[in-house]
Amino acid sequence: MNTNDSLLLNVIFECGKAECSERTRDVTAGQPYGVLPRPSREGYLFDGWFTAPEGDPSAKKITSTDVVDAEDDIRLYAHWTKRKTAQRKSLFRKQMVWLFVILGLVAILGVTIPVVTYYVINSTTYTEKDPDGNTVKYYVRKNNGQYVMMRADGRVLYVNEDGCYTTDAGTLIQVDPSTGQYEIYAIVDTEGTEVVGVSDRILIFPQMTQATKDKSEDTIIGRIEVHNTAGTYTVYRGTDTTSFTIEGFEESPLVSVDPTLIAKLCVASGYTISMQKLDTAKVKEAGYTQYGFTVSDDGEVSSENWYRVTSRNNKYSYKVYIGDVLVSGGGYYVKLDGRDAIYILSNSLSETLLVPVESLVTPLIVYPMQLTTYFNVEDFAVFTPLYKTDGEGNDILDENGSPTYDLRLDVAFSFIDMASRSNTLYSAQSFEFSKKYKSRLPALFACDGYVIDADRCSDALQCFYTMQFVRCAHVGLSTVTDEQLHEYGLDRMGRVITFDYKLDTNEDNTLDTTISYMLMISPKTERGTYYILSPYTDMIVEVLDSYVPFLDWTEDMWLDENFFQTNLAFCTEITIESPTQTITFTLDNSATDQSSTIGSANVRVYANGEELLYSIPTTTSTGRAKEVSGVDNFRQFYKAILYASLEGLAKNDLTEEQMQAYRDAGDEGCQLKITIHCVDQATLRNPDYWTENNRLDVVMRFYQYSERRSFMTINGEGEFYMLSSFVEKLMADANRVLNEELIDSTSKY
Repeated sequence: MNTNDSLLLNVIFECGKAECSERTRDVTAGQPYGVLPRPSREGYLFDGWFTAPEGDPSAKKITSTDVVDAEDDIRLYAHWTKRKTAQRKSLFRKQMVWLFVILGLVAILGVTIPVVTYYVINSTTYTEKDPDGNTVKYYVRKNNGQYVMMRADGRVLYVNEDGCYTTDAGTLIQVDPSTGQYEIYAIVDTEGTEVVGVSDRILIFPQMTQATKDKSEDTIIGRIEVHNTAGTYTVYRGTDTTSFTIEGFEESPLVSVDPTLIAKLCVASGYTISMQKLDTAKVKEAGYTQYGFTVSDDGEVSSENWYRVTSRNNKYSYKVYIGDVLVSGGGYYVKLDGRDAIYILSNSLSETLLVPVESLVTPLIVYPMQLTTYFNVEDFAVFTPLYKTDGEGNDILDENGSPTYDLRLDVAFSFIDMASRSNTLYSAQSFEFSKKYKSRLPALFACDGYVIDADRCSDALQCFYTMQFVRCAHVGLSTVTDEQLHEYGLDRMGRVITFDYKLDTNEDNTLDTTISYMLMISPKTERGTYYILSPYTDMIVEVLDSYVPFLDWTEDMWLDENFFQTNLAFCTEITIESPTQTITFTLDNSATDQSSTIGSANVRVYANGEELLYSIPTTTSTGRAKEVSGVDNFRQFYKAILYASLEGLAKNDLTEEQMQAYRDAGDEGCQLKITIHCVDQATLRNPDYWTENNRLDVVMRFYQYSERRSFMTINGEGEFYMLSSFVEKLMADANRVLNEELIDSTSKY
């Protein structure tokens, strides 16, 4: 299965007033352009299609085999050369004279050299002998308003980059699309399956192409088998598909080939346009080993690097051996199996046919996520392996010789969808610490008083939606070796990630499928990357650390600084205790109508048993007089509690032993203690998800350890400090409620 959707682009052919059979065409990004139209213009010769108008030095010629490399619509411009009509007859006469002179020399010297003839034919047919000695007739006929050259069965001949039709014997014929007049270039000195391509360069065999539209099954690539020093692989496609599959991975739907890279592979293997054909006699004299080939005892020439390309109908198959790279680095020596000749092909082989199969694979570690679904996870957990050693620092190995380890849970959380948390204590929290792993969570995360940072959770999960990869390092985990695991740092993992991902496969707005993932992650490399092994996608990938930043987050970074965020409507009691004073606020919210939304509009508040019924006269910022009720004054006190945040880590000031002493101290030496009791009505407000009401008891304790800082614990756990002045403000505000003094919740004192 190919998970990459191909990008369809539009090509606009700018040819001015010239006649052209096509003005626009749809092409696919990452695939060759295919045979391009050939416009006609009276008095001019067509030079080809270019990326910029004539005269623009940046103009680059585009040919049928060039791969579409764009993300938006494309404009191609026709370039022309003016014909020298006055000299045509004398030039033709001179060419014919030179032709007979050359042919005479060939007969006298008994040598074979390339001979080029050029003459104009007005006939509508052309006849010649093919390489097998059979007589073949070709016809010039109109097709879609233009004259073309075709076979008797109506198939149009292959057109090379210069716009010439190529016959089976390698003859190049140029047809004027407006008149049907054709010109012949007869090329001599081809053998076997060789055909003549652009600039009289030889193709080792007729071009085979990835494109399928309007192509003969004889020339459509169906299979490419590659053997090189990096490994062996085969890509193929059936008669009913245009996408390629890696052989052996049919049952691994997430192992797919990159469409751009497969297009380059098809061009490299199927379009064997040689830079040069070496003199075979000289090659034999020097010996094939001089060119990077091996010769067996029975004289068979081969090499460890080779490929075989086969047509989709299995009618044609060509095996090509790849020898050494040229000293200049500009190409490779190659040899067709069964033919003595050696050719030079471009150095594009180093990027296509001489690389491992992983270079073709689209890297992936999880099922492709979407912007609207990436957060549908349960029990997302990050573990750190703690390897076991003996007393001398050596690894303790298991029966297979692998290092043994325990997994330390660093963090674990789940997404809470809106439906299940609506009208509950957790309505403002889209993520929660995992209940499944609560017994293994760090103390801060297992404590009911702290809240996970929802933005951090979302950022971590988005990494899997937006992740980009350096490369696919290995595909097919059944073939990975111990040496490779060591090379990738996966024999001693740095992290392990597990989570369940829920998705809607039926597209009926229900999460009907769950995928369980386990990702094994290496320590960070010196290049700032990680290797990630994913059994689900059957591959190992390399990714930059910037795409998985959460692996470097410390424990405290997962916590929300605003640790208490509960709606006042759920609060039933708050007690404030200092060494000299205790104040208890009791809330009765029964008079508030909560049939539509949760609120506290008619809440009644009692301080040490006395209801707050007073009013405080004041003025607004505009000078208007207003009354602040005792309940509204209490709301400002409650708002100050909500403003409380984790100011910073106390470990910069205190040792772990000192912090543990405060955790164990309880009320002893406590500067201030705040106890908050909350209960929701989930059984009434959200009965589809809750069978009992949620309860939350939070006990905050503050221990002043310096003039400005107070160590803080929530339900006995903590490693943070708050400003001592803010702690004093909370007690002062509680007294202001009692003393009917106006509270400013935003002030620091």
